[in-house]
Amino acid sequence: MEGLKYKNSFLEKYNALPDSTKKNIIAIDTSVLEIDDNRYFFGFNLSDVALFYKNSKMYIHGCEDEGGSRSIHEAICSGCLVALKKNMKGGGRDNLPSQHVLYDNNNYKTKLVDGLNMVKNYNLKEEDIEGISATYTLRTLLGILHSKLKYSYDFEDFLLKCNTNLIQLKMAAHYLTVPWYIKGELTSTLKTESQINEFLKALEKCETNEKAA
Repeated sequence: MEGLKYKNSFLEKYNALPDSTKKNIIAIDTSVLEIDDNRYFFGFNLSDVALFYKNSKMYIHGCEDEGGSRSIHEAICSGCLVALKKNMKGGGRDNLPSQHVLYDNNNYKTKLVDGLNMVKNYNLKEEDIEGISATYTLRTLLGILHSKLKYSYDFEDFLLKCNTNLIQLKMAAHYLTVPWYIKGELTSTLKTESQINEFLKALEKCETNEKAA
């Protein structure tokens, strides 16, 4: 961010890179947001995050222990080269493209600068996102639902009826305002048959559309 004074040696190296390398890389000092001690800060909204991804060439992830990482996959699908901790536990390192950067506490300065230089020739391949992009995975998930739940209409009609935004953003239990949420729970994870029934009602666009008509 313009006007900030960095003492970190990595950022000093970043600032020394030629403009042709760093012109599309955004460096953000989160300390200026005054969120370190703010327990009520829940992150950026989806539009802000999408803007950062689309205007970035490299994504650096610093967690060492994470069950899975939507942010890493979002960055990959946005065309960013990703850099992440070599010793990360959990699913954060699943489905990585052939080109990526792994760093640790001892070599992060050189590894991340190497990554900044790699972005000049980095091109995402379609095969790199087949396991993580909703373009592919939503159809697979809906195919399983259609088969297991024995819907009467055929699969292509089922695709047209489904509220795919609901699946992408709300089935993952991050929203507490969905119809199947149980009051008092910390997540909206589907656990009971009644929850599943509520989810399936919300999944089908046709039910709402027919009532509106």
